[in-house]
Amino acid sequence: MRRYDFPPKDGSKFYIHRPVELLRLAGLKESLEADMLHSPLLADSWATVKDWSEEARYDASISKAMAQDMLVACTRSDGILTWLRERW
Repeated sequence: MRRYDFPPKDGSKFYIHRPVELLRLAGLKESLEADMLHSPLLADSWATVKDWSEEARYDASISKAMAQDMLVACTRSDGILTWLRERW
């Protein structure tokens, strides 16, 4: 393991796995809300990923279809990661 493989233990509020909170901390909440009014696919993408948590990645009950929906919601042209990359 390398020195920077893990975040510092300084209590930083940015080292979390809660999309809604990260969006707020980044100051992008209002921008996403405005863009979702013009893009139903972006709104659908956000609805799919907003409740993801660190624990969700260990949930063996998630179906293949749900995993595929998450992947699509993140990577499609109106997906969340695509939207974030345009603003970061």
